[in-house]
Amino acid sequence: MTSDINSKITSTIESKISCLLSQDDIPGLIIGVVKNGRLCWSNSYGYSDLTKKSVANQLTLHRIASITKTFTAIAIMQLRDIGSLELDDPLVSHVPDFAASIPVSGTIEGVTIRRLLTHHSGLTTEHESVTWDVPHWPSHKELLKSLDKIQIVLPQDHQWKYSNLAYALLGHLISQITKTRYTEYVIDEIVKPLGLTSTVFDRPQSPETDFATGYARPKPNTKKIRLAPYQHLSGFDACGQLISNIRDLSNWVSFFMPTWPQNGITQIISSDSVEEMLKPAYISDDWTTGQALGWRLFRRNNKTYYNHGGGINGFSSNVVFNRPTKIGVIVLSNVWPTTIPYAMAEDVCELVVEYESANTEPNNKTLEHLKRKVYEKYEGNYWAEPGIRIDVSLTLNGLLIEVPKGGAYHMHGPSQIIPTETSNSFKVASGRGAGELVRFEIVDGNPVSFTLGGFKYIKI
Repeated sequence: MTSDINSKITSTIESKISCLLSQDDIPGLIIGVVKNGRLCWSNSYGYSDLTKKSVANQLTLHRIASITKTFTAIAIMQLRDIGSLELDDPLVSHVPDFAASIPVSGTIEGVTIRRLLTHHSGLTTEHESVTWDVPHWPSHKELLKSLDKIQIVLPQDHQWKYSNLAYALLGHLISQITKTRYTEYVIDEIVKPLGLTSTVFDRPQSPETDFATGYARPKPNTKKIRLAPYQHLSGFDACGQLISNIRDLSNWVSFFMPTWPQNGITQIISSDSVEEMLKPAYISDDWTTGQALGWRLFRRNNKTYYNHGGGINGFSSNVVFNRPTKIGVIVLSNVWPTTIPYAMAEDVCELVVEYESANTEPNNKTLEHLKRKVYEKYEGNYWAEPGIRIDVSLTLNGLLIEVPKGGAYHMHGPSQIIPTETSNSFKVASGRGAGELVRFEIVDGNPVSFTLGGFKYIKI
């Protein structure tokens, strides 16, 4: 075990993990907590190999299955950023042979890169040639020869429909544009620049490599857990072939946090592209889940989390993170199917986020740079025609505009307003007025009003 978080929360984490593990028979599992860009706590349970009684550590390799899709999504964003494609391009404009696919519903032109990334293309979950009980899935050549067997079974944007086939096609698109194998591109342009030194696309051949043994559930009418066959996804590698460990995935999760880039680490796409990638493209009717480019989202206790799980013969995994607190959780296990890694990563991440949110001191950094006597003069109650009220107050994080308690109408605020280089001028940080200027009118050294969004607020 490694630990760099408060013992109070680690004991709560242990209790939660024990409760979850009691619900299922898991051969082995390792969990890691990421905070502020580094792996701050990890622990193992059970065995990474039941025969050898070996225990997983931060370097033990596991198949991460569909978490691979988040790497594929980054590769697409890289190609978009250099002008090789646009997210709303129809796939057929880059892969003309896709015109042979069968639109049972929807259209061929409606299968865009963005919809492939967000599981809204209408494609089937798998290609008809794929079966989960064979050691090798169809090769790239076999996939391309059978494009005429691909079916579009739902209208585009009709509903979220998970599709491994969609990401296999994205992998082919990446290969076609870059003139290199998908696996080589991801290793050279993503894995190596980020320093993910253990992340690979196939199991290492050296017997000395610490690679967890994957297990399958007992057959009907038996109780003995079995060795799982190693299944190579071949031409579908872009949807789930990667192998990694807790250490590398802690860096991968950190890449999507606001603290990135870190010193000495290459920024593989711009911070603007990261923000675009993580913006919800679709939200469920009850607003509790959503889909971004490559990542899923869910909400708990009014906080947004990103996640992606993975399941393949012998292995289950999940990564979850919350950006405002810069906290993430990774769970890797060596059995499939099981729901434990998914529930554990989500529950533990929520535990740590809630604890950190409740026990973090307010940020005084901004206030240290403010001269209170200069900025407190802006505080007060303001009113604009035809009867809109705004309060301006000085908090530990700077000036805040918000609707008074009991206010009937929310026009602007709540939001921080950030000083600009121009005196008596501030920029709205968020909400309806985000990016717009608040300009105070000064009379005899004191603010008497400010303008924002076409309204003039008078101090009362």
